[in-house]
Amino acid sequence: DTVNYNFPLDDAWPVEIENNTFAGRRLAAGTCVGDEPRHLFRACTKSRCFGDCPSSSTKCEMSVSSVSLKFSYVPLPARPSGSVPEKVYFTMRLFLTASGKSANNGSVLKGRKTMIRLIASDIDGTLIRDGSHHINQEYMQVISALKKKGVRFCACSGRQYSSILHLFAPIADDIYFISENGTVLRTKDKVLHTWAISEDYIRPLMEDLRKIDGIEVGFCTPDVTYTEGGEDTALFKLLRDGYKYDVEAVPDLLELPLDNICKITIYHESDAEGMCAPIYNSDWMNKLRITCSGKCWVDICAMEAGKGEAYALLQEYLDIPKEETVYFGDNMNDLTAFDETGVSYTVANARSEVQDSADIVMGSFSHDGVLTALKTILIAL
Repeated sequence: DTVNYNFPLDDAWPVEIENNTFAGRRLAAGTCVGDEPRHLFRACTKSRCFGDCPSSSTKCEMSVSSVSLKFSYVPLPARPSGSVPEKVYFTMRLFLTASGKSANNGSVLKGRKTMIRLIASDIDGTLIRDGSHHINQEYMQVISALKKKGVRFCACSGRQYSSILHLFAPIADDIYFISENGTVLRTKDKVLHTWAISEDYIRPLMEDLRKIDGIEVGFCTPDVTYTEGGEDTALFKLLRDGYKYDVEAVPDLLELPLDNICKITIYHESDAEGMCAPIYNSDWMNKLRITCSGKCWVDICAMEAGKGEAYALLQEYLDIPKEETVYFGDNMNDLTAFDETGVSYTVANARSEVQDSADIVMGSFSHDGVLTALKTILIAL
């Protein structure tokens, strides 16, 4: 038979549903994603059965005004007298509201609201098109409204700080910044922490990178990015004109002071990850964090640095527990931040690995999926 749960969305927010026991049945575990409104919510279930429990699919129906989750049950095989009782215990976490309500089979849904005090979001591919410098200004209004409700916001990106600052100029005084793929944590007025690459690694790594034809390399400090080959290279023009970086062209990157390089960025016009296969398949993976940040970018930083590490440090700085945080991201360099947040969101255009790792899948950046989620959060506060 089928048990139906209906959750109104007028006060939507994470709820934990636990300690439900169903004699003689087992839960068909799975993940459901609604189609309306554009993957706004994802429900994840985990089941544990006494005996074999072959997996099955969970069906989900979603509308704008309510969510109907249908869980199918099947009888367990008969057991000898004195064996383990035919029961199923399951814990289900829904990103919807339900607290102290009864389902139509008499089971009580025991839930609690989760306070949200900090939200961080990636930029390229999550809020805007990769390399764009145009953002929907409604984001500024919603982030400001969230701040009035006590929710902090952090722009978290592989971009340079000055590039992020240009995008969020109207609210720059009120937000936090994680730049250069998690190697710089700061406010508008103060650098809170930086992570630099060991000088011992930079020269031999650059020698290996120079063996790869077709890529361009940039050295990033907290304030300036340096490139080789003059101002006519594709990398220099993209950083200066597209991303609005503070960028300088130098004859030889290895002639720069190497004590403040927080990130080495690798650019290829269509497949940076594929072009960097010699690096991914080398011992550098055991020495440095090497991450794909988009189809054109691979970023290299210290092993102890990354978006997740920076986000965790910001939570510590603000004295906000992980459970009261949210993170939005779309690419592989966001996965460490998913590990350091209470609820992880991604967008429909994200890589499949990221969608599989996220708690909730929103509409794509082109449909302002994150903006929709922020508005939903704001309404629920």
